[in-house]
Amino acid sequence: MNRTFVALVVSAVLFPLGGAGSAYAIDLSKVTFNGYIDIEYAQSSNKAGDPNGAFHQHHLSFLMDAPVNDRVSGHFHIEFDHGVNTAAANGGDIIVEKSFIQYFYDDHFQFRFGKVLTPFGYYNEVHDATPVFLSVGIPRTIYRQNERGGTAMFPKWTTGINVLGVMESGSTIVDYIFYVGNGENIPTVNEAEHDSNRNKAFGGRVAIQRGELTSVAVSFYSGEKAESGSRLTTSHTTWGLMFATGVGDLAALAEYASSDVGGMVDVGAYGQLSYPVNRQLTAYYRYERTEPDNGTARDAWNEQIIGINIMPVENLIFKAEVADHVRDANNRGIGTDPSSLAPNPKDYMDIRFAVTLFF
Repeated sequence: MNRTFVALVVSAVLFPLGGAGSAYAIDLSKVTFNGYIDIEYAQSSNKAGDPNGAFHQHHLSFLMDAPVNDRVSGHFHIEFDHGVNTAAANGGDIIVEKSFIQYFYDDHFQFRFGKVLTPFGYYNEVHDATPVFLSVGIPRTIYRQNERGGTAMFPKWTTGINVLGVMESGSTIVDYIFYVGNGENIPTVNEAEHDSNRNKAFGGRVAIQRGELTSVAVSFYSGEKAESGSRLTTSHTTWGLMFATGVGDLAALAEYASSDVGGMVDVGAYGQLSYPVNRQLTAYYRYERTEPDNGTARDAWNEQIIGINIMPVENLIFKAEVADHVRDANNRGIGTDPSSLAPNPKDYMDIRFAVTLFF
């Protein structure tokens, strides 16, 4: 079934070449096609969240890697987000999460041309890949700071050119990626198609891994943000630090990031612990803290999550977690009900469940 689908896609791509010859042929045995689907449920304890509770058909994603030869390959990820229903007012989205050409010179030196998930920190390049991470969602601090009363720390996607590579020396591995791209545009502009200003954003990430369990990474982003038609060149700089380690079966992951948008500084951080109880069950705990504006006192948003991740059979994952939200008096974070944006927002709790299948 997968091979038939891939053959149809490749045939559609190559048809305009008019059968140009064997130089354009792709060996379908080397093409890989996979994907994932998930459904979630969440309910909050009061109107600061969603007290009604709702099932959420979140992701239906298809990924394909197509090697053309030993040096050139194409990589694609198309996502049907939020149970796409074009007849509905808020009908979900069809998103090209990534679409790039990769040129491989050697392990130390490679290029990517196209649209990618911005290389930043631990989670952004697997932003929506729910089978990959333990929890129902990624940390909203740092990665969705705009949902915590701050502004986005960096663009989710970057369209442009990336250079990357891996270097090894003994038990030490250095993994780097640098990029230049279109940056942050006004909402009506598709950054994969146009740029709102002359400035091009740039950034990168360098990770050092020592042995199998300990790694440290530094990320940065710099550009000029187009906030509106009259504000096209607001400076934006972000840097982040990631640390991961393990002691026996216990794993720890922590990140810190600071973002400066036109002089307003946002800070986000989290720490996560996980422990595999057995081959099927992993327990985890995460603490997140968001400071949306360092110039405002008592505006933090704190979240504590405790949950379990269960894989009863291969490729099927169940997740369940409880999250406790504590917001300071001056936090005006986004809530489901507008009344939650009052000067003294209520604290609340969430229960969340998710089922994920990957193939």
